[in-house]
Amino acid sequence: MAPPLALLLWAQVDIWTADVVVGSREVMAAALVVTATTLVTRRRIPFAALCVTGGSILVPAALGTTIASAPAVFLLVLAVFAAGRHGSARLSLVALPLAVGCALLGGAASPRETLASTWPWSLNMVWIWGLGWWLREADRRVEATQRQSRADARAVAAEERLRVARDLHDVLAHSLSIIVVQAEVADELLTRDPTAAKRAIGNIQRTGRSALDETRGVLGLLRRPEVVSHAGLADLPGLVEVFRSAGLPVTLDTQPGLRLSTDAEAGVFRMVQEALTNSLRHSGAQATSVRLALAADGVSVQVDNAGTTGPTDREAPAVRASWDTHGPVAASLNGGPRGRGGGAGHGLEGMRERIEACGGRLESGPLPDGGFRVRAELPGSVLLR
Repeated sequence: MAPPLALLLWAQVDIWTADVVVGSREVMAAALVVTATTLVTRRRIPFAALCVTGGSILVPAALGTTIASAPAVFLLVLAVFAAGRHGSARLSLVALPLAVGCALLGGAASPRETLASTWPWSLNMVWIWGLGWWLREADRRVEATQRQSRADARAVAAEERLRVARDLHDVLAHSLSIIVVQAEVADELLTRDPTAAKRAIGNIQRTGRSALDETRGVLGLLRRPEVVSHAGLADLPGLVEVFRSAGLPVTLDTQPGLRLSTDAEAGVFRMVQEALTNSLRHSGAQATSVRLALAADGVSVQVDNAGTTGPTDREAPAVRASWDTHGPVAASLNGGPRGRGGGAGHGLEGMRERIEACGGRLESGPLPDGGFRVRAELPGSVLLR
């Protein structure tokens, strides 16, 4: 608001105190009042402000009134700049020839000027308009960059939430399944075999402490995302031993010297963890095998569960006792035989997301003999030579 009103005040002083007007001072004074008042709204209606400014030059000129004053020229410059700076792309292109024409005709109307002498000066409107247009485009690019940055930040935040959700699911589903199974075993054996019940309670304590530590680690990523800790292939024997202690007979067969990228090892570990957790929950104490091997075009990871065929003589006494009492422990956990349990969770989805993030693919489904298989194929690019 201030620039046009300040220029108006300056122009009015010139009109009434200096010899700058040819023709009627009253007409020119009124025209400049209209111009300055309209330019107050130049940011909202820049093209209309330029049209009014041009009219305030051409109408008095048609009546034989012209002015040779710096503030009057600056009012036109302000209108042209606003048309380039704040106008729409389509109207800005119309505003440019309009500005040049107003400057050319308004200057040539003065008895002291001609079209030939006014033409070079009127071309100044081009760079003045161009400066406004360049600033408008710069603002547009900055705004687009900021929008993209915000979208990228939201995408990163969503990916981080998904990663934390997967990690929490893996930790809690694994640990709580073992805790519940061992609690069931301890409850069954508390009076008949206190020693075995005590072992089950010890497993509960160890699993609970481990789950607490892992949960703190996952939540710690929210505070310090730069600190990332991944479980890997070297941790698979310990993971398998945890499930063995919980009563799930597991065999582990890994390719000697197999080394994968950090993300691939973390994905494989979590896949095996989730598959073993599902085996423990849904099939009780059935034989399960984990196999990692080189494939023709990469690495294969396969977890097979034998299905509900009953415990073997080699399984832990606590598991056999629980089975002898009322079938697989999973029956008491899931409300009945396999397939009637607590519904679909996020385990398979999380496994698939982890494997696909490494460029691999995951397949899962029942086996002809009633068991279940989870198989992942990872590309050769994850191998470390």
